[in-house]
Amino acid sequence: MLDQIIKGFSQALHHPGLVVNEKADIRTANENKRQKRTRSTSRLLSKGAYQSKRAYG
Repeated sequence: MLDQIIKGFSQALHHPGLVVNEKADIRTANENKRQKRTRSTSRLLSKGAYQSKRAYG
């Protein structure tokens, strides 16, 4: 019985560290996705503006 309590306590202490690491990984992945979206949009806008100038100019 005491062994189970100790095991549960040690797992409870270890768990917050895992959550912090997971949050950091998720934040990094979200930042990478945000940067990729920004890059993709800026390329499309610049190409679209160039093509429209070319069509009318």
